[in-house]
Amino acid sequence: MTNETPQSDRTTGLALSAEDVRALLEDPSAESREAAAIKVAGALSRRSLNAAELPIAQDILRVMAQDAEERVRAALAREARSASDLPHDVALTLAKDVASVSLPILEFSELLNDEDLLSVIASSDEMKQVAVARRTVVSESVSDALIEVGTEETVATLMGNRGAKVSETSMHKVVDKFGDSERVQEH
Repeated sequence: MTNETPQSDRTTGLALSAEDVRALLEDPSAESREAAAIKVAGALSRRSLNAAELPIAQDILRVMAQDAEERVRAALAREARSASDLPHDVALTLAKDVASVSLPILEFSELLNDEDLLSVIASSDEMKQVAVARRTVVSESVSDALIEVGTEETVATLMGNRGAKVSETSMHKVVDKFGDSERVQEH
């Protein structure tokens, strides 16, 4: 008699079991796809996947990042917002999506580089700009761009962020553009 547990009883890092896949095939509804996105992205965030499971999970997330249902993409973004193993292309796709999807990635994902963030800032979407301004670390070039095109809300958020690096030149622009704003001056 061995102590080995049969494969079907073992839990692996990959959150989608054979039963989950079967359920998705039988019920491919948005609710089922959302639940699957939460499971796979959660496993990625917990770093509970082995070397064989990781690329499979990443491929699943690539497909889910293109899902027609916003709620599936939003669940994926919420669950994977801090996942270091999320592929960069998936993070960027989610960051450029609608606000309900992009905000967690824009605020928390360390996978996005300055070039990625600058392209989002250029879109002139205030909610996305505020999410970028909230990041734990905001580089000087990203701060400069936020100050250049951002609204009062964006700049007030940025100025209240201790992790934001703001150049002297940009500080002068803040004073010039928002010198009368109590919200900006509070920070």
